[in-house]
Amino acid sequence: MPEQHLQTLNSLLGIDFGTRHLGLAIGQTITLSANPLPTINAQPPQLWDELDKVMHEWQPDAIVLGLPLNMDDTDSKLTPHVKAFARKCQERYHILVFLMDERLSSFEAKMQMKEKGSYLHKNRDKIHGISAKIILESWFQEHQ
Repeated sequence: MPEQHLQTLNSLLGIDFGTRHLGLAIGQTITLSANPLPTINAQPPQLWDELDKVMHEWQPDAIVLGLPLNMDDTDSKLTPHVKAFARKCQERYHILVFLMDERLSSFEAKMQMKEKGSYLHKNRDKIHGISAKIILESWFQEHQ
């Protein structure tokens, strides 16, 4: 994306796409940081009802959606679903949707939780939000 357009983006919504849950994080370009939001259900119609509420509440200027790739840079089984979801988000919300390599974001989220002493079995839903935070902050680092 051209530099001039990046300057018009203030807040972005990070999404860690899953078949059961969407991890969400909201981030600010001024601080280049993000915070996890509550995980939402990934099954329609709840998906769109819940995502509509998040979009209305936070009013992000763009979405950064994690793109699941294999370690050899090939598409994973989820990649086509993520790309279709990105198109639907663009059509529904009329904002830019950026795809960001999400390899190892879930692994890193689990490591961060472990370092903080969180119990993974009790806080499994938090992993998705932390993954979305990592995806969004990685995007910030690539585009600062």
